[in-house]
Amino acid sequence: MYGHGWIALRFLRQRSRLPLAMVHLLSLAGIALGVFAILVVSSVMNGFDNYMVDRVTGMRAHIWVERADGSPTLAWRSLCARIENDNDVLVASPVAAVELMIQEGENIAPVTLLGVDIARHARATALLDSMLIGSPDAGDIEEGGIILGWELSYALGAVTVGEYVTLSSVAAMQPTPFGPVPRTKQLRVAGVVQSGLPDYNRTLAFTNLRTAQMLAGLPDAVDRIEVRTVDAFSSRHTAQRLSQLLGPDYRIRNWSEFEANLFQAIHLEKAVMFLVLCLMFVIVGFNISGSFLKMAAEKSRDIGVLRACGSTRRYIGGLFVRAALILGLSGTLTGLAAALALTLSQMQAAWIKVPVRGLPMRTLPMQLRLTDVITVCAVAMFVSLLASLYPAMKAHRMQPVELLRDP
Repeated sequence: MYGHGWIALRFLRQRSRLPLAMVHLLSLAGIALGVFAILVVSSVMNGFDNYMVDRVTGMRAHIWVERADGSPTLAWRSLCARIENDNDVLVASPVAAVELMIQEGENIAPVTLLGVDIARHARATALLDSMLIGSPDAGDIEEGGIILGWELSYALGAVTVGEYVTLSSVAAMQPTPFGPVPRTKQLRVAGVVQSGLPDYNRTLAFTNLRTAQMLAGLPDAVDRIEVRTVDAFSSRHTAQRLSQLLGPDYRIRNWSEFEANLFQAIHLEKAVMFLVLCLMFVIVGFNISGSFLKMAAEKSRDIGVLRACGSTRRYIGGLFVRAALILGLSGTLTGLAAALALTLSQMQAAWIKVPVRGLPMRTLPMQLRLTDVITVCAVAMFVSLLASLYPAMKAHRMQPVELLRDP
């Protein structure tokens, strides 16, 4: 007797000259389109997720270490050394933050000034790699330079490199004969940075650690330690280890907590898109089931011959299941191959552009993850198998005498 797979293929082909009957080719195309669409959409969502992670961690590093009670950290040098003893930590950068007003001429704006050790912070973040204007080094910042977000520079009248801005801080009042007044400091613009996130471009500025401490009225202390790890997506485990190492006196935050609402929205959107696109598989499943019911009616005499030759009911039902698995596997592999070709070519060549003016993202970000591939392929095969069960049960119940009786 011929193999089960060969007979199942003959059932699918029927009397067509094509490899499969047209109705089955349409079902195969539906499965392939569903797999392709879901994988491509998931890849775009993954790429956008990674893009946002790069933008956030580009200015904020991977982990923040702060005092649990919110007080400044005095022994920050020894704390940085303890943190850097972890094998997954690349660098720990001290940061002193102060809210103040920045002014240039008649233009004034609120700003969050971050005082940093520029040599360390350049390794902890992508600050210097995101420069839009200027190329400051550690000397520029240490000598009284300031780096502005590009939206902040426009709010101040499009100030650029070489111009001066005045910072005023009410956090550190200084006494005068006329009473206490806000402490001020004039700094030269050393660069303008484009972070890719409007809030950061509009509200952040960077200078050296001593200047920020003076404007904040701090002694030799910092507000937090920003930590760069080997991998952003495994930094959660690093944060857990640091929490155990430093104890309850310190609060450890992972990058996913900085913009929690944003990342939750991205993940929710991906889940909703996955569920909506899975409806394509449901439609294809009904199509497979209907075409197999029709196939059972058309192949009734063939089924009767097989039953008369000694084939069991289980064998007949198994033919329909195998035929469905052949359709599902063929469609899944076709869709997977197309999705892989598109995704990998975009990741390598970046040939799909984003035609949105003013958006830092120039090409469509894509990343294909193994978990998405396994999930989508498993769903496609499961729907194909499920769609064949009812036709298989109908064929299973057919009686050979009735099947072979003349019409």
